[in-house]
Amino acid sequence: MRFEWPGGRGASVAGGGGTGPSRRAAGASHGRQDVDSLMDVPARDARPARDPSADVHDAPDGESDERLELAAREPVRLAGLPAPWDGLDWRRLVTERNEGKAVLGVAERDGAFVVCKDRTRALAGLRGVYARWAHRNETRALAALDGVVGIPRLLASWPAGLVMTRLPGVKLRDLPRRGVPESVLGQLEAIVDEIHARGFVVGDIHRNNVLVDDAGEVGLVDFENALDVRTGWRRIMRRRLLALDRYCIAKIRQQLGLPLDESQGRALDGPMARVSRVGRAWRTWVHDRKRARGGRQRAR
Repeated sequence: MRFEWPGGRGASVAGGGGTGPSRRAAGASHGRQDVDSLMDVPARDARPARDPSADVHDAPDGESDERLELAAREPVRLAGLPAPWDGLDWRRLVTERNEGKAVLGVAERDGAFVVCKDRTRALAGLRGVYARWAHRNETRALAALDGVVGIPRLLASWPAGLVMTRLPGVKLRDLPRRGVPESVLGQLEAIVDEIHARGFVVGDIHRNNVLVDDAGEVGLVDFENALDVRTGWRRIMRRRLLALDRYCIAKIRQQLGLPLDESQGRALDGPMARVSRVGRAWRTWVHDRKRARGGRQRAR
């Protein structure tokens, strides 16, 4: 069943995986794991549990729209991939990335689409401190959250990168603000509640990290800032960190013009709102400096 937005606009699928049977109905949450030793995750089978041919749309020569779109992408070189991932035909997932972050590639294996995050380029110099921290966070979080419906599944990791399943859908930011159904935010809240129940916080929830597929099902990506709040200083800050995720969801509701309950209204006026404003001002300052530096270089 195709998910139609008000006005007849349907959400196009940006990646593999398709709609098929409900991911939310099919997924079962797994128990907690000890993930501190999972920095090197052995390769897993990326094949879906169901027949991927069910997701193939009509296209020339029997190819799916997703395969045609993938073939049109620019090839990208990724470093240090272990077998069998090093033998895939990797294509650039996005056209441009901050040099201090990961290079993203997408490929097809056994009828399913997978994504690689290669941080090799980001490990040099001071930015390598952040790159290693982000990689540890994402690897541990995805390993511990295995089985949570609506987030990518970790397939393999190594010191400079990881491979995970690709979620279908378009970014929530690319959809009309006025007309997003309440059910989309309800699913996002359910995903975050399950993440919290596993003892983790996301720390970076915004409309660029939320995907909506053709069936109206929601996915959440980018766990570079995810933290385990069960131990250490994070346990002491647990309430504040959980409140940050709730603030981010309330902010998305406000941006989309969806109703807020009393607790969400308080979240928008609480201390996390001030933290968010400081962070937004910092990002704006950094962005303006980069633009100014780029302008000077072009002027030369």
